[in-house]
Amino acid sequence: MFDESVTQYEVYAKDLLCDPLIMFLHRTHWAWPTLLLASVWSFGFVSGGMDHAWGCLLFAGCFRTSLFHNVVWAVNSVGHTYGYQSYPLKNNSKNNFILALLTFGEGWHNNHHRFPRSAFHGLTPKEIDVSGLIIKFLERMGWATEVIRVPGSRSAQANMIGD
Repeated sequence: MFDESVTQYEVYAKDLLCDPLIMFLHRTHWAWPTLLLASVWSFGFVSGGMDHAWGCLLFAGCFRTSLFHNVVWAVNSVGHTYGYQSYPLKNNSKNNFILALLTFGEGWHNNHHRFPRSAFHGLTPKEIDVSGLIIKFLERMGWATEVIRVPGSRSAQANMIGD
């Protein structure tokens, strides 16, 4: 996360290399967390002085960011340790309800490993997938195209019947 080692862009993100906005954000990636921390500190200072500024920085800046990162990283640790498998795979990935709620659907990790290109990880009605719902909305608005679905899944059936 803190060094320059990256996945091969030309292989996995060829289309993003041509997008000027994405490349601008990539080139300026350190400016955004700095701006976030300065903004929450400034908000606290303006609304309540120095004590509020440090409270906002620590809570809205550092604590929130740390919590977010740990929940995201838990997908690859908790998601391979606790939960159930819909598909028996050698990688021991698991679907975890609590993790799925905290990550908007990414906790359906076993489903993701079985169908890695699918835009939807919650494949049954009990598997809540907020990210999938957002993608479905973007698709209906015409802002997302060529969305990949798992054949026979809830998302594929809903797409076929116009849900």
